[in-house]
Amino acid sequence: IVGKFDESLDKIKRAQELDPGSPIMNNQGGQPYASYTRQYDQAIEAYRRALLIDEGFWPARMYLSAAYAEKGMYEEAFAEIRKAKDLHKGWHPQIEMYIGIFFAGMGRTEEAQHVLNDLLERSKQRYVPPSMISWFYLNLGEIDQYFDWLKRALEERDPLLPWLGVVSDSLPDSVRSDPRFIEAMEKSGLDKYWLDK
Repeated sequence: IVGKFDESLDKIKRAQELDPGSPIMNNQGGQPYASYTRQYDQAIEAYRRALLIDEGFWPARMYLSAAYAEKGMYEEAFAEIRKAKDLHKGWHPQIEMYIGIFFAGMGRTEEAQHVLNDLLERSKQRYVPPSMISWFYLNLGEIDQYFDWLKRALEERDPLLPWLGVVSDSLPDSVRSDPRFIEAMEKSGLDKYWLDK
């Protein structure tokens, strides 16, 4: 979260050495590659290792789907996210967010909007992190809505907000340089780790 990629990878590798049969630790092995360096092939390999240990470990399928989508492999992404959804056996906001973002990435805006509307409706009954909704709007190209929900995430102390820095280098320059983004980074305390990178 504070941008120490090498250190995080070292700690994860040590955890894998201590417990090589852990699907959680093998799944975590993909996160630094996917989040920090955009090395999606390495991330995919890590998620697949986790699934070799436990093919029913739905978080690995969810993150594997996201790595596929980042590579533009939407058919594979949808196959994995659907498996994750089936394995989870219930509604999960992050799974739904990924489904909608995949639709948006494919230019299937109407289907993406349908997923977003469902997410917004469900957020009236149960907690949906505002940062997820903000990310959804960003992928739809609705920048003002992105910042509105990012502000809400700050106000509500969204537990996913610390990941804002991690995703920051994948944001368009127009978003990163926007005063509202800089203010969000400063308010969250992440500016000292990420804004000078």
